This record gives sequence, C-alpha cells and structure tokens, in this order.
Amino acid sequence: MGQKVSVCIITRNHERFIETCLKSVKPVAYEIIIYDLGSLDKTKKIAKKYGKFFNIKFENDYSKLKNKQTIQAKGDWILFLEPEEVLMEDTQKKLLPFLENLPQTNVPLVFQFKVFNSQPDGYPGTTFFKNTLFKNNQNIIFNGLVHEYPVCTKGELIIQKAPFAINNFESFKPPGEVQKKAIHNINLLIESIEKSKDKSRNYHYFYHLGNAYCQVYDFHRALESYNKANYLFQQLKNKPYIFYGELLVKLTGTLAFCFQNYKDCLIFVDELLKVSPKFLDALFLLGYCKQNMGNYNEALKIYKNILNLSDKNSEELNPLGLTSLDTALIPLVKFNLGRTYLNLKNKEKGINFLESSYNSSPATKQTLLHLTRYYLLESNLSKALPFYLKNTSQKHHPKEIENMESTAKLPSDSPAFKEMLLKFLISMEPLDEWTELESAQIKGKIEEVRGEEEVRR
Repeated sequence: MGQKVSVCIITRNHERFIETCLKSVKPVAYEIIIYDLGSLDKTKKIAKKYGKFFNIKFENDYSKLKNKQTIQAKGDWILFLEPEEVLMEDTQKKLLPFLENLPQTNVPLVFQFKVFNSQPDGYPGTTFFKNTLFKNNQNIIFNGLVHEYPVCTKGELIIQKAPFAINNFESFKPPGEVQKKAIHNINLLIESIEKSKDKSRNYHYFYHLGNAYCQVYDFHRALESYNKANYLFQQLKNKPYIFYGELLVKLTGTLAFCFQNYKDCLIFVDELLKVSPKFLDALFLLGYCKQNMGNYNEALKIYKNILNLSDKNSEELNPLGLTSLDTALIPLVKFNLGRTYLNLKNKEKGINFLESSYNSSPATKQTLLHLTRYYLLESNLSKALPFYLKNTSQKHHPKEIENMESTAKLPSDSPAFKEMLLKFLISMEPLDEWTELESAQIKGKIEEVRGEEEVRR
C-alpha cells in the first residue's frame, strides 16, 4: 500500500500566498490539516476548499499547535509547511515515489528539504535546509513557543537531507508586515528563554532572537544575541555542528556587513572554515574582509579560488547544508573582483568583472553604483547615464532624460557636459557604499572638474 502524507499548515491572514501553497501540496497530500489563528482576510474562504479546516485560538505557543496537528494526522508521514512556502514542481512529482522506495522501518526519522528564499524584483536570495518531513507515530514532538524544534521522547531523532526543495516567498510581504511578525517573535523568544526548563537549549532561542532583531534592523541586539548563543553552544557536551555553522554564518555576516568589524569577523571566518573547509560563502567572507582591510592581492587570490571551486558539486562545497547565498554568490564574487581590480588600478579587468556581474544579476544596486562611479571617473557620461538612471529613485520626465542623453554626447570639455558630470559626482559623493580609497577618488575627480572650470573661466 502506498505511503500517505499528511500536510499540516498554520496560517493567519495569508490570502496572498495560501492558495499557491495549497495547490503545490495537493499532488502529494493524503490529507491537508489547516489551523487558522483568526484570519481577517480571505484566507479562511480559500483554505476551506483544500483541506480539513480548524479555527484555533492562538495561545502564543507554536509547538502546542504542531503537536495537536501531529495527533490528528493519519498519514505515514507529516509534511509541515509555512503558508508562504511552495513545493517545487520536481518535488511534487518525485516525493511519493521516493517514500515508496524507502526501507519501511519504524525509526524517528526527519527529512530536511532545501529552501530557496525567493526575493522580489529578481534579486537572488539565500538558501538553507529545513526540517520539513516527519515520520508519523514515532514519538516526535515539538518544543518552544516559537522557532520550535523537534525532539524524540523515545530514542534518538534521525535527521537526513532529502533531494527536494521549497520556494519561500516571505520576502514578498510588505516590510511593515515582516517587522511586525519579527517583533511578535522577539517577545515569544524572550518568554521562551525565561520559561525554558532545559537551559542548555537556550542557544537555539538566542540564535533565532538574533535573526529577529536583524529583521527590525537592531543589529547591536542581534550581535549580542548571537554572542550569547555562541557562549551557550560552547558549553554543550554534544555539539550539533550544523547549528554551529549556521550561527557562525550569522555572526560573520553581521560583523562584516553591519559593523564593518573585519578584524573580529576574520576570527569567526576561521572557525567557519574549520566546520566546513570548502564552504564558498566562508571563503567569500574571508576575501571580503581582506579586501576591505586593504589587502587587495590576497582578496584577489581568494575570489579567483571561489570561481575555480564553483564548478564543483555543491554538496562537496557545502556538505552541512548551511545557509548560503547560493545563486547570488558568483555575481557577488565577480562584483568584488571588479571592485578590487579597480582599487589596484587594473581598469580593464575591473570593468570586465563589474559588467560580468551586472549581466549575471542586473538588478543588483551595488553593481549599478560602481559601474556609474567608474564611468564618471572616466568622464564617460554616455555609459554612466543608463546606470545612473536605473539606480536613482528620482523620477525623471522623458524630456529631461532626452536632454541628459544629448548633453552626454557633447564634447567632454563643453560647459554643459562638465556641469552634468559635476552634478552626478556630487550626488554620489555622500553615499555609504564607498571605501576610503573610493571616496577619495570621487572627491579628487570633483576637485579636478572644478579646477578645469576655474581655468576655463
């Protein structure tokens, strides 16, 4: 007899996502169990068409809800999915045959699926592995008020990766909605820490607390939470190193990108490379720190090594399945190679890598900025203008754009050309994007153009 999958979903006000989610699980679901926590939009109406629907009063405890769904589920397997998640088409086709071919043993088995964090406007997102599919009736329960984790009450939980994937569209929510959920989670996580009976598990809560603080842009509290998670993790006797890798990814990213603390970041990068020696994201962070500390030749070697390694099997480069930039990484490496070559005054290679990065990921704001900057420093307004217009949030009238395009074609020593070049340079000077060297180059170019104007007058 075929393997049956019970799909369990908890939702509230997800009318934008819920139908796409439910349609994606229909091909694999023996039953769909939906708990609604008081939706005020069309979520209830949509969900009732697809499965067993229950209005549930939320008591600030997601584990309790999942444990109730586990008791209700009649399938051989339980698939837990968020309303913003969608089973990829290949997963819909291959999941049931995969389960049919598994050895039918009664063990507390959990399968992790790869999750792609899809981003609006075509921006590439991160990927990570998530506990998604659980063997039913094997004493698996959830703990924690939020960011609940599975444990086995009898025996040891077995966690394995499955060759399946999910798209997550949470980033498509309005920013205010994401932050509102993060604030709610912060309160639940703090309560979980205070109420925790097993204090050794608090490293798990502090890690997710750091993630939630990042979502509300409170990076100081985020870093504080990650450091507490790291301290508590080090006290454990049996350390789950996949968690340690995830924590190190967050620590290094926060130190590098939010605090520009490259010296301390390198300490954690070294730790991350011990956990996963060929993890490309860790190598990228190593190169990024070296680049921003002015060690450009070292950075070049590291970035080139990443490009050479990137053709290899991704499992070999990320054996633990850590959170990764994945498809965004190579365009980002090319971008930083271009930036580094320009800082070494190798203009030809610098612009080639920047343009290659732009062609791989044309929506990336930072690539547009640096291409604009490069062509402005070269006094090439014709090439700078399209990138400038794509990057600016200011709306320009078509006639104004036409006038700019005409001015960009004038001789470089004409007053109108100089005026427009100076205007663009001045608008870019105060941006936070630049290193000290890059900022100095923009200032130098502004002084140069102003000096030429003084001589002309």
